[in-house]
Order: sequence, then C-alpha cells, then structure tokens
Amino acid sequence: MDQFGGHYVSWPADGAWTPLPGINDQNDGQAARLDFVGDAANPGGYTARDADYIYFRMRVAEPTVTSGTYSDTVMVLIDKPGIGNADRPDYGFAWDSKSGDNTRHGLEMMIPAVVWNQFWNQNRMDDIDGSSGQKYSRDINGDGRTGDGYIRTVDNQGTANLGVTSFVDIAVSWDYLENPLKGNTSLSHTDAPWRVTFASIQNATDHNPLSTDIAGGANPSDPTTVGWSDSRATIGLSNPVNATIITGGTGTLGATVANTAAAGASNLNYVLGAAVQTGAASLGAVTPGSGSLAPGASAANTVTASSTNVGLNTIRFTATDANATNSPQTADAVLTVLDHSRASLAASYTPTLDLDFGSVHQNETAVRFLDIFNLVQTPEYTVALELDSQSGLSGTKFSSDLTSLTNLLAGTSQSFSITFDTTGLGSYAATYVLGLSDIDLPGANAPGSEILTIHITGTVVSLDTDIPEPATLALLGLAASGLGGYIRRRRTA
Repeated sequence: MDQFGGHYVSWPADGAWTPLPGINDQNDGQAARLDFVGDAANPGGYTARDADYIYFRMRVAEPTVTSGTYSDTVMVLIDKPGIGNADRPDYGFAWDSKSGDNTRHGLEMMIPAVVWNQFWNQNRMDDIDGSSGQKYSRDINGDGRTGDGYIRTVDNQGTANLGVTSFVDIAVSWDYLENPLKGNTSLSHTDAPWRVTFASIQNATDHNPLSTDIAGGANPSDPTTVGWSDSRATIGLSNPVNATIITGGTGTLGATVANTAAAGASNLNYVLGAAVQTGAASLGAVTPGSGSLAPGASAANTVTASSTNVGLNTIRFTATDANATNSPQTADAVLTVLDHSRASLAASYTPTLDLDFGSVHQNETAVRFLDIFNLVQTPEYTVALELDSQSGLSGTKFSSDLTSLTNLLAGTSQSFSITFDTTGLGSYAATYVLGLSDIDLPGANAPGSEILTIHITGTVVSLDTDIPEPATLALLGLAASGLGGYIRRRRTA
C-alpha cells in the first residue's frame, strides 16, 4: 500500500465501501495500471463518505503498485445532475503523477475545458485554479494547505474473473469542496454521490485528452454519453392519506415514498417517520417505515393514529434518504376527530315520546308525522347518524314508513309517518323502538346503542259514535267552564 501527497489513516474499512452501479468494465488491453476493470463479483468502482471526506475507489488491472509504477493521470469525473450540461463532467479529481511533484501537481481539482466535444478522446479537463503549473488557493491542497485530499493505492486484490488487481483510492474533504475560500465548488455533502466515471491518460499530465481508458464499458472513442455510473436516486413523498375517526377511535393515515430517478439510477434506501405537527394524537409505528426502491418504484406507508380530542390534527411525514444523498421531504396528512351523534325525537333531546291517535272512526285514515333529529354535540365536528334497527310494530295495528336512515348529518332531521289500521273496533297500543348509532367510522358507538322509544295508543270506534273535533272539544271545554262559573255565581247569589 502506497500513499501519495500525505499520510492519512482514516480511510474507510473494506466493508464501508459502496459499489458504484454501472461502472464495471472488462480488460481493454491498455497499460494495466490505467485499465479500469470490474464485474458483478468484484465491482470496478466504489464510493464512501463520512463527516469529513468523500471517497472514491478505482479498480485497475495492475497487480502490484510501487512508488515508481505511475507516471500518468487517472481521474474521477463527476456529473452533478441539475448543473452544467448533461453527459459531460462538471468536475474531476485528478491524480497527476507525471511530474512526481505533489506541491505543484499530485491530486488536483479539475473542471471541463471551455470547448467540449462529442467523444471522450476529443476532450480534456482544466485546473480549477486556472494554473497548469502551480497549486493556487482553489486547488486541492493549494497554497501549501494540507488535509484537502489524499491518494493511496492498495495492491494485490484478487478477483474471481479479472486476475489480481489494485485499487486507486482518492479522498477529498467536504470542507475543501464547500468552503468559498478553498474549492468553492457546487458539490456538497447534501447531494453526493453523483454520477461518476473514471478516465486515464498514459504518460501525460491531466491537461491532455482523455485518451487511454474510460470506465463503465466505454472506450475513449465513444461519445461522452456512455461510461457513466448510474445516477443517484432521488426521493419523492406524495399522496398523503387523511383519516376521519370518532373520538377514542383509531384511524390509518399514509404517504407514498418514491424513487423518482429515471431508469438506470441507483436504488433509494429510505426511512419514513411521522410526528404530530398540530393537535393531540397518539401515533403508532410507521409501516413499513423503510425500504429500498428501484428507480420509478414507490411504496405506500401507513401509521395508525388515535385521539380523544375533537377537532383537526396534522400529522407530518418526513422521508429521509438513508444514504444522506437527498434532502428530507415532508408531507402532511390530517386526522379529523368527530364527536358522537345524538338521536332525538325533537329539536331538544327527547329519547321517548307518547303518540296518541285518540278515538278514530272505523275505516278512517289515521296518519301521524314525526321526525328523527341528529343533535349537534360539537359544532362542525359531530358525526352523522344512521338507523340500525326497528321493532315493536309487527303484528300490531300500527305501521311505519321508516325503511332506512343513513348519514343523517348533525343539525338536520328526517321525517317519517306512523299509520293506524282502523279496520277493527277496539283500543290498541304498541311500543315502537328505534336503534340508531354513529355512521361506520373508527370509534363509532355500537349499532343500536342510541334508543328512541315511541309509545303509541289509539281507539277505533263505530261510525255512529260521535267524536268531537279538536275545535269542538275546545269549545265544550270553554262552555263547561262558563257553565261552572254560572252555577257558582247562582249559588253565591
């Protein structure tokens, strides 16, 4: 193992490197130290990151690297989606070993030349600081700094199909990339890793055409549209699912996480959490709450929520990229908590009512009209009412036209009628019982738990029986009252 440009001890452990999808390459017959190789069993490129550095690892066909092996250029080319032109590098990390002078060359930060052509071997990269012979402030380890970046080689890496290979590892600090007084690049720990490829230039500095090898199965004569690793996953969070419950119930809310990257991008490893933003609700665990999504794939996630506080509760879902390559995304779902319904036979709470048809002539039509009310318990947040059962009229002289009652909103009523069968003489009675409840939502009271009771009576008399009209009965009452006064006055007199 050799290190160039300074000694660094905190390289990632072997198990911490993540393969770069799409970067594998077969042996192209180039100089082994410059020939990028890799397959499914032994990937051709890797990346890793920690709080201080971004790392890249290139596999080359060279079995053993010594301090005199390289007098060339190998570089990591970076394409950051959303900036510059598509299918051309925005930046490069170049190891220029041609001169052997790390104070003026070594690990350098590159940008594409002003003129960029169709094919790899027609293009070159330029120093970010504008100097091909010195390291100024904007270059890696410029102005005599140390710690901006490091290079090492790790040799004798056996493979299943590619023979013995070596790694060329590069480390670049986030501070250098993000600091406006250093590299001042648009590369950031919040959006890495990026789309990547590797390029080599034999026996030449990093200012020459990219002419020896390109990773990812590409050749230098190929268009610059090929050879790139799969682009990074992008996270999307959408379709918040709201829920409505009745106080004390439990509802299910949800949101959908998606990998919105195009085909060929890497998988998205996501974690989804949920928290109460406004209101007072208790939440369960998000299910599944995490997973890996291929490009274009999505996953619906749910969380249970309960509350006894009538009103609105906002539940915020937050989706994060487990690889920290995307900014967190949020979406809000609403849990609406309703109060119970209240069944009544009048506009004020009346669960029991006496209905007397009085005396009715035989075969005369006798119908009475009533109303069922759903009284407001909490304004705007009282659940609707429904009829579950009715009993007590079967086999009697009374019948009802109430066949159904569904979704009776709070503050409204529904009329129905009761008919008295007057075909047979006699006095009759029945007790009509209605069972009602909240509509079917989580937390609803049991079917039939709200009881309304109507006690019905009526008498059928023969046609030759006089039945005073209500007005006549009132007059008779007044007459009797007047007569009584007259009698009292006579006796007093």
